[in-house]
This record gives sequence, structure tokens and C-alpha cells, in this order.
Amino acid sequence: MSNAAPVRLRQVRDLGQIISDSFLFVRQNWKILYKALAFACVPLVLLGSFFFMGFFRETMGNAMRGSQAVPSFTGMLLGYLFFGLAFLLFISIIQEYLRAYLAQEHTTLSSGDLIKRSLSQVPMYFGLGFVVYVIIILCMIAFIFPGIWMAISLSLVFSCHGIERAGFGSIGRSFNLVKGDWWNTFGTLFLQGLLVGVIAYAVMIPFFLLMGFGAFSGANLGSDPEAAGTTMMNAMPIMMGVMSLVYLFLYPLPIIGTALIYFSQVEKKEQRGLGDQISQFDKL
Repeated sequence: MSNAAPVRLRQVRDLGQIISDSFLFVRQNWKILYKALAFACVPLVLLGSFFFMGFFRETMGNAMRGSQAVPSFTGMLLGYLFFGLAFLLFISIIQEYLRAYLAQEHTTLSSGDLIKRSLSQVPMYFGLGFVVYVIIILCMIAFIFPGIWMAISLSLVFSCHGIERAGFGSIGRSFNLVKGDWWNTFGTLFLQGLLVGVIAYAVMIPFFLLMGFGAFSGANLGSDPEAAGTTMMNAMPIMMGVMSLVYLFLYPLPIIGTALIYFSQVEKKEQRGLGDQISQFDKL
């Protein structure tokens, strides 16, 4: 357990504090958070991987046989469906835990209760994600930079709804919070993503090299391309499973970091944390 004081959400932070407090928050709250993510998201990810692998097996099998048959895209579509549901539930669980943490309900919150709260918010996160995606794509069609600018401006949408229950008003709320501090927000999000990506690849590369070496050795020893292709098809589900588990473990960091950006921007512009402290003193 960490001996550090519990992370205080409502405060102004610089880039270094956002990154370090993201790691600290995960270290202090990992038990309930990761238990809920494991129970709710891992089965969906495994189902998605299963359907994707069926599609890849059919596609690669046709290629090795020289067949011109078009593979069924049902497996791919089901794979995307389950991965999408896992992502939405993943986002919802973390946001709902942050909301409970802010209300000091997290100490009595079970993983089952957290999942129940999160499921009720999945439709709204889907709606918000869809609208934001359409807005960003339309801006990208106009030009690449407006798309990037809009993506950063709307990066706090999920946090706005998670904490404030702003619904589709979260879009305008995020835009206003980022306004005037776009470059700092961009830099923080970029470094968070870069850090998580480097850690993920550092964990996965040795495993992928081992799998690739095994398949390559099999191909050389057996001089059988079909056997080597079969080996790779069998290895792909394991590789996707490892990737999913690594990102399941690491991806809470940038989501929590984004929430800390949200709290920092709210404090800069509205000083809600200071107001809460003054209210507490008034009650004494």
C-alpha cells in the first residue's frame, strides 16, 4: 500500500503533477477499479478476440489455399461490436469510480455496485462518443489541423459527463474548459499517450519476438509454409489476448489523467475546490 496522502481531485496541476498523480491514483485505488474492469470488460474482449480470430483464420486459410472465396464479415463485425462494448464499459467504469471517489463513496463501493452504476451510463457515453466522432471527422474533412484542434477541445467530454452529468451539454462544457489552454492540454494528452504507448510496447515486444521466432523456426525446420501459416494463425489469438490485457492494465492511466486535466481546468476557471473548502469551514 502507498503511504502517500489520498489524491485530491479538485486542484490545479501542471503536466508533471498530472502524470505522477495518475500513477498514484491507480496505485491507491487499483483493487476495486481493476476488479470491476476484469469482471466486466475482459469477457467482452475475449469474445471480440474469438470472433476476430475466426475471421482472420478464414481469410488466411483462403489465401494459403489460393482460394478466391470472399470471407464472411460477420465475425469481424461481431468482433468490433464486443470490442466497442468493452471500450464503452471501460470508460464508464473509470468515470463512475472517479465520481464516487469525489463524493467519498468509494470506500464502501463494491465492484458489483460500480459495474451496475456504469452500465446505466453506457448509452450516454455511446451517444457522446458518436457525436464527438462525427464532429471530428467533419473537421478532418475540412482540413487535418481543425480536426486535431477539435479533438483536443472535446477531449474532456467524458469527464464532464462523468462528474457533472452534463449529457450532451458536455460537448460545449469541454470546449469552454479547454479554451485558452489548448496547447497545455494537447501537450499533456500527447505525453500521456506516448508514455503509455512506450510502456505497452516495452512489455509486448519481447513476447512478440518470442512468438515470431517460434513461427520462423518452425518454418525453417519443417520447410512447410502451410504449417508456418497455421502456427501464426494459432499464435494470433494469444497475441491479441496479451495486447488486450496490457492495455486493460495501462489505459486507465490516460483516462484518469484526462480527468485530472478536467479538474485542473475547473479549478483554474471556477475555483470549485476552494469554494468547497470554504463551505466546510462555514459548517464548523
